[in-house]
Amino acid sequence: MPTPSQLNDGGFAIPLPENEGSGERYIEATPKSNLQTSSVVFCGPGDSIKFQVSVGKGDSIELDVQDPLVYIANGPLHGRFDASLIDLSLPIASTSINAQQSLPYWPNYYDCSAIQRGEYLSWLQGGRRDSDVELGFVFIYFYGLERRVLIDRADYVPIANEVMRLLLVYGKSNSFRRYGTSLLWTTIHLASHAGELPTKLLSNAIRVTKTWTDETLGICLGILHSKSILLPSRLARTIAQRDARSSSSVIVNRHEEEFNKLFKVKYRERFGKGLSLDVSKRAKRVDYYPASGSLLRNLHSDENPSIPPRPDVFGKTAQFKPLIAIWEDSIESLRSFSREKKKSSGEITANVYESLPPELRQGEHPEEEAWLNAWERNVDEDDWPIVPVSELAAIKQIARRDRLTKTQCGQILATADVIGFGVEPDARITGKNYRWDEKVTLFFHDGNVLDDPTGYAAASVLLRLGASIAEADGSIDAEELNFINEHLQGQFNLSEAESKRLDRLQYLLLHSRSGDNTIGKALAKRLSIKHRRLVGEFLVGVAASDEVICKAEQKALRKAYRSLDLDEAELDQLIHRHETTGVNGDSQSDDLQLDLDAVSKIMAETHQVASLLRDAMADEDDDEIADESVSALSSTRSSAKDTAEPRSEVAADARFGSLDTRYHPLLHSILESTEWSSEAMRSLADEHGLMLIGAVEAINEWSTEEFGDWLIEEGETFTIHAQLIQEES
Repeated sequence: MPTPSQLNDGGFAIPLPENEGSGERYIEATPKSNLQTSSVVFCGPGDSIKFQVSVGKGDSIELDVQDPLVYIANGPLHGRFDASLIDLSLPIASTSINAQQSLPYWPNYYDCSAIQRGEYLSWLQGGRRDSDVELGFVFIYFYGLERRVLIDRADYVPIANEVMRLLLVYGKSNSFRRYGTSLLWTTIHLASHAGELPTKLLSNAIRVTKTWTDETLGICLGILHSKSILLPSRLARTIAQRDARSSSSVIVNRHEEEFNKLFKVKYRERFGKGLSLDVSKRAKRVDYYPASGSLLRNLHSDENPSIPPRPDVFGKTAQFKPLIAIWEDSIESLRSFSREKKKSSGEITANVYESLPPELRQGEHPEEEAWLNAWERNVDEDDWPIVPVSELAAIKQIARRDRLTKTQCGQILATADVIGFGVEPDARITGKNYRWDEKVTLFFHDGNVLDDPTGYAAASVLLRLGASIAEADGSIDAEELNFINEHLQGQFNLSEAESKRLDRLQYLLLHSRSGDNTIGKALAKRLSIKHRRLVGEFLVGVAASDEVICKAEQKALRKAYRSLDLDEAELDQLIHRHETTGVNGDSQSDDLQLDLDAVSKIMAETHQVASLLRDAMADEDDDEIADESVSALSSTRSSAKDTAEPRSEVAADARFGSLDTRYHPLLHSILESTEWSSEAMRSLADEHGLMLIGAVEAINEWSTEEFGDWLIEEGETFTIHAQLIQEES
């Protein structure tokens, strides 16, 4: 065996046998360790090895490997030590020689050809980063890392960092990714057990790991518990996905990016910085299956140290139930998005954007620019937008029609919500579908929502009633309407968002004659006298909330009573029943003063008017809901349906086609005349057990679809266009 000769720099030189006429060659190695005192040395961080290969006379190849992380030997061991050992006694040929052959399944440096050894050493010198190198060379190197960690129990941190780097380069190989990830987490486990684990190394390992097994995930979670580190969202998602209790959905894979973002947001909403982990009382054994054939034969022999057990986090399965709930919620939240994106062939349309959970919406809404342009085109002298519904409908590509459907109104309002616009009036609150020529006002809602939609709906109805009263003499009195607005905001205890919305409605009522300011007449038609009296009493209570009803308020109340088709004498009786005296004891004062108990009594008795008003103004007729609303106001209800003799049953009429059959008897009766008074129409509806306005809306919607026009025209009287049906017949 060649004898090493000492070099001046502390290294050594070993002359090697001539190889295929290449002339004398030698290898110069200069590790910090003294190779002369041991036959095998691990060259680790900070070491360097220089290999100089002379090929022919005057030609040579020099290889310089920095931080090699390999075992080398100064004498032949004939492959007995480890498959990764670089035996300096073995010949090496230049990699420029074209004589390549594949490595076996379990490659071994000792069994490599001279050319293969040259290629391996060239790969080491190149930084071990050539992604095109034969994977067997990567495994030869990897075997040495395994031995250093599992047998020598040394260099945990540099080897863990090296394995992570290798996984980034060679992780596309399923085999290497599996073995590499296993060694990485076993190394981290041993480093943690030895007190040598930096937190940064742990977080980097979690980030690099693409595929988890029960063993690697169990090791990771055990370390998090032992170090009192909260569970990161990345691992929370992995745990939820691997849990047998979680649903398997194509949404997770089809929309992986969106799902991961949403899960992360929901996890942080639920757990803040993360879930604190718990463990079972018994520790779990760590099993490691080496890639190296050398270690596979003797890793678990008595002469080698055993791997310490790990904390068993999976032994407490109940702690992961909230993660499963977040998983399921994330899937459900993306179902609508998945459907819309499939319909759009991947294009980000308005529907796709709006179907995304709010947490995932990024960038500008596809229709935002069009909405901003509509705003700018329709600003008034006060620089505030009063926009025709027709323009908003055009943005949504809704064809012209006299009145939009509930679905079409919902489309407009859903887009407004996402862009950040409030629309007043809001058809979802009023229950009334927009007319094509109706005007609305826009404002920025700043993400604030209504705390009490029912309360706001009642306040808006009463403000509209006030506007209708104030407009009775041909123009709206701004001061009078503002007075009503302020009282309503205080009475209903409106939030900032609700007050802002009511202010915008007031502005619209003052500046747009196309708004629906006939609400008093509508209430007169839709409500029984008993319930109209409740509204009247409520208005008195609002006016008297400061215990005084001034002259202006008295005037407004008289207008309200006339609009509600109530006798003004009832108003006088109500006020004087609770009147004390003039303001400040002046009996000659025009202002009326009510005692506080009386005002409180009025407001207590009429507080439920909120739900009554909302139901009364709704577009759609739902008898069960309406009956519940009425019963909430009174323990008994007397109606024409209760007292009148029941009409004979009328069979479904073929002329009425797709119209809901419950409206057939009423329509059959209506067609008996071409004109009906409001009172007569209300009586007909009562006889058939229907809400009049809801029935008229349903019939007109049907006739518009069937004949292109309304069958029932509402004015001072109800005009019936029976010829539409007759012409069709």
